[in-house]
Amino acid sequence: MAGQPQVPGVLEFDVSNLEVSVDPSPSPTNIIPAGANFELRATFGGVAGGMWWEAMKTAGEPFTVEFFAEGLGAAAPDADLGSTPGTLLAADDTYTPVFLVVGGIANTGLYKVACVVTFDDIPGVVGYYDELFVQIY
Repeated sequence: MAGQPQVPGVLEFDVSNLEVSVDPSPSPTNIIPAGANFELRATFGGVAGGMWWEAMKTAGEPFTVEFFAEGLGAAAPDADLGSTPGTLLAADDTYTPVFLVVGGIANTGLYKVACVVTFDDIPGVVGYYDELFVQIY
């Protein structure tokens, strides 16, 4: 989903994907055993040449990606899955941080999984992705 703010030529930022994979398979799968470890991969980036985006990369702006699971139904409680930090690099416009959810999700059910990308030194610049569903069995 498009990050905020979106100002062409200044800052165009987007969280474009969120995938899940279950150990040991690296391929995306959204059906996961209860309590099993799984990885989440968020993909985000900015448009090269934007004044703020280039300044953020040059400064090595630190970012945080937070992961959440929203349970759908009474038996599937919401969960804060954790977060992973990173740093923008001058040469890169696309980032794919990986987060290992140790111990997985304990309760069976259907979950909407989301991630939020924020920048540690720049309040108000945020992006998210919330179109991933996983089934825990």
